[in-house]
Amino acid sequence: MRRIRVVQMLAVICAMWAAVWLSDGNEASAKERAAGAIIMVLVLVMLIVQHLIEEDAKKKTDK
Repeated sequence: MRRIRVVQMLAVICAMWAAVWLSDGNEASAKERAAGAIIMVLVLVMLIVQHLIEEDAKKKTDK
């Protein structure tokens, strides 16, 4: 489980870097800015789903 968490955090860092890189600068097109925003939203959704799964697993082990 620990290994998965480390890999996930590396994926989050890479995804956020890519999102910022895509939408950075005055020369970024609307498509690049939209792609950056979509990446950020997908990362947020991934983190929320992971949190919900961990909460559910914790509740099951507490019973």
